[in-house]
Amino acid sequence: MTQGRSKKDAFLMIVDAIESLVNKRGFRVDVHPGEGGYFEVGAPDWATLTAFLLRRQRIRSRLALAARMVCVIPLSQFVGRGDGGEVADAGGVSMKLGFVQTLPVFGDVKRNVARALEMAASCGAQVVVLPELFSTGYKFADKAELTSLAETADGPTVRAALDLAGKNGIWICGGFAERSNSGCFNSAFLAGPGGLVGIYRKTHLFADEKDIFLPGDTGFQVFDVGSARVGMMICFDWIFPEAARTLALRGADIILHPSNLVLPHCPDAMVTRCIENRVFAATADRVGSDDRAGGRADFIGMSEIVTPDGKVLVRASKDREETAAVEIDPARARDKRATPQNDLFADRRPEMYSQK
Repeated sequence: MTQGRSKKDAFLMIVDAIESLVNKRGFRVDVHPGEGGYFEVGAPDWATLTAFLLRRQRIRSRLALAARMVCVIPLSQFVGRGDGGEVADAGGVSMKLGFVQTLPVFGDVKRNVARALEMAASCGAQVVVLPELFSTGYKFADKAELTSLAETADGPTVRAALDLAGKNGIWICGGFAERSNSGCFNSAFLAGPGGLVGIYRKTHLFADEKDIFLPGDTGFQVFDVGSARVGMMICFDWIFPEAARTLALRGADIILHPSNLVLPHCPDAMVTRCIENRVFAATADRVGSDDRAGGRADFIGMSEIVTPDGKVLVRASKDREETAAVEIDPARARDKRATPQNDLFADRRPEMYSQK
């Protein structure tokens, strides 16, 4: 982009395109100049907004680079270039991200919830992740046992998390067995100071989970959490690159990852997920074993927090209950550059990825 007028022209053209989108599609958007020479673009449906912008001939011909950059940073920030051609600093407000690694007693819901939330309260994080199925344990003997221990999304486990989140002004993500009219889901909740933020139902069921849980139907959603945008996935979702990529494309800065890991690969694989999507991730695992009529499962621990460049900020032990919290800057996840010439999202070529 050229110096001087180009920055203003780019901004005005984007505003014009978005205003047309609002008038024609009825979407609410927010566009304004940010600090440090970049533009912030917020929209509830980023895919539709991006497609609309790219179809506009003026942007395609006169300002192709700007249209390209609109695709780079989904939802919360559109990082433009300053008048001198440099990419603006995407620094933002820091927050503390944490995890709780537990040793639950199978079926002792009251005890497990109290212990996990006690640890979450002492963690010192603004956003804290609890393990998958932290309230019940993992190895259900059959559907009947699962149903007897499962709760609705407004049941006592979620209510207890909501009480703590409201009291401490924090966000808590944790996995639980969710009972619905059609059956039970392996789910995660996100509780915040203002109430229940969202529910995610596990997309990719692992091994015997397929015999007792329904496959998740929520899809991968992204939610506002203070200065960050977060998405949830559960345990075995890690092995499918599409899960993390979908959350990143939808604007997640941080992936919250409740887990009950038995395979050894996930801690290192999440490093790759963070690098290829330029996101933070907090994986919360459990330790110990469930040895029951339904079989035995041994859990590996190693809960962790990973940065967008793949640095493991903290990794827990393999065999102990523990908590950790680290300070992060969520805005780092909005810079998708692998090199000065390569933006991981702008350089994607979806037309080449078809199976046909």
